[in-house]
Amino acid sequence: MAVLDPSSQELIDKNKKNELHLSNVIFKNDAEEDSKQRQTRRTIKKVMELFGGKLFLNVGKVSDLYRDILDLYQFYIKKRVNCLIFSEFNQMSLRLLCETGAKADNNKKFENYLKEYYEDAKKTLDKDMKTTLSNFNINEKSIIQLLHTGAHGLSIGQQI
Repeated sequence: MAVLDPSSQELIDKNKKNELHLSNVIFKNDAEEDSKQRQTRRTIKKVMELFGGKLFLNVGKVSDLYRDILDLYQFYIKKRVNCLIFSEFNQMSLRLLCETGAKADNNKKFENYLKEYYEDAKKTLDKDMKTTLSNFNINEKSIIQLLHTGAHGLSIGQQI
């Protein structure tokens, strides 16, 4: 305690004899705080994910193809490579993924495969993605034509 000046040492000695108690310190003025209007926080923007999010597929050719497509997409995002118009690549990738899935599922016809799994796939989408499908009038029947057209290099805007 020799480091402190004598008046501070006296104050400490004097207060050692006092009983301990909680302090009631208020740093803000409630009336002032209530009168201020706060702006609402910005919403966090969701990043659009390829195929609407991660897919968890059974081990096999379909899963391998899906992982290859994701790797290409990640390469595109990181490098911003202009080797392809990426929306066209997405459409062709989705078509190829569906065709590979159809072949892996007892060699089903592409159209039958899409019709069979359309509703199950739609259930996994979030509200925004379902709204997008609805806005573009995409259903079990039109998805087939959309994927056929998409595989030939036309963008969604040109198809609908």
